[in-house]
Amino acid sequence: MDNYIFVAVGIVGSACADVEQIFYQVDKFSKRNKLVEILREDSERALVFVETKRNADFLATYLSENDFQTTSIHGDRLQREREEALNDFKRGTRNILVATAVAARGLDIKNVKHVINYDLPKSIDEYVHRIGRTGRLGNRGKATSFYDESNDGAISGDLSRILKQAGQPVPDWLGRGGGGTYSSSTFGGRDVRGGDFDQSRGVEVEEEEEW
Repeated sequence: MDNYIFVAVGIVGSACADVEQIFYQVDKFSKRNKLVEILREDSERALVFVETKRNADFLATYLSENDFQTTSIHGDRLQREREEALNDFKRGTRNILVATAVAARGLDIKNVKHVINYDLPKSIDEYVHRIGRTGRLGNRGKATSFYDESNDGAISGDLSRILKQAGQPVPDWLGRGGGGTYSSSTFGGRDVRGGDFDQSRGVEVEEEEEW
């Protein structure tokens, strides 16, 4: 179309205010114990995001061995296996789903009570998409993220701004981070038909998956 109107509403990259965002400063060697601690308190329909396919299977097995009803989806699983895992999670047969970025967008998963970023993504857009799996249709949701300064320092500035924008407290140790490029003053959106929309998600090549 040569003559059209493009309308965008809201703030680019903003997080839903209905999602409670909680951060824990946890190094990579303490994540498993912290995850088990959290799930023992609240494991109702929890979606756990990890960075790699191998870790998705490893973590799902570990949680199953600790008496949590867990399954996983990622790009190396067959289509039939992915659909079975997703259906088990939807039906409540398995109340914990460990997933890579393949589950961050496009999947219809209703009533996710808790999103846990076991591994934080490399880009703020991916973070917003992940926590957007909960707190939908006016419902309250909860998102818990493990922050490891050695791996996640580059996104700390963006995370701080997202929290402030949603009216949520920013941990002192996160506020000190200087990383990030997100601008909270960017309203609306960009018309992707202009041909200059090529924003990388910054995810490892391994994780560029399609459902």
